[in-house]
Amino acid sequence: MTGVRVLSRSAAIIACLSTAMMLALAASAQPAGPSGNAAAEPFVPEIGEIMMFQQLRHGKLWFAGESSNWPLAEYEVKELREGFESVAKYYPTFNNVPLAQMIDAIRDSNFAELDKAVAAHDRRQFTRAFDGLTQACNACHQANELAFIVIQRPSVPPFSNQAFAPRK
Repeated sequence: MTGVRVLSRSAAIIACLSTAMMLALAASAQPAGPSGNAAAEPFVPEIGEIMMFQQLRHGKLWFAGESSNWPLAEYEVKELREGFESVAKYYPTFNNVPLAQMIDAIRDSNFAELDKAVAAHDRRQFTRAFDGLTQACNACHQANELAFIVIQRPSVPPFSNQAFAPRK
């Protein structure tokens, strides 16, 4: 029964991602008005869309580190960093909270610790750094009056079709 639950959760995640991507593509392809001119403003993803991808990357990072797949962990740290850069770019302030400043602090401390742990191929150090990043995520949610969004270590991989163990 657990296998079915994991598959269903994975299918739901993939369906959500596919829907979000399709909506984004459809929105960017829509003409601005009856004249048929292309939209003057570029597509800007909603903060919730960016954060949904961040949560997936966070989960993938956990399983990469737990499997000692350091190239994948390095890649996911890079992707998380880029996602947070997008948040800072499009939403420097959110709910009157200076997100860009919070992200700078996370980058300077939490990402630096993750970078060190991944470079050292040290699972204990990685676990501490990962937990520190998770705590920073939750602190940001609380500061933004979103304390009901609580991030934690994932218990099952977000995708059933990705191997997290390193290739031999």
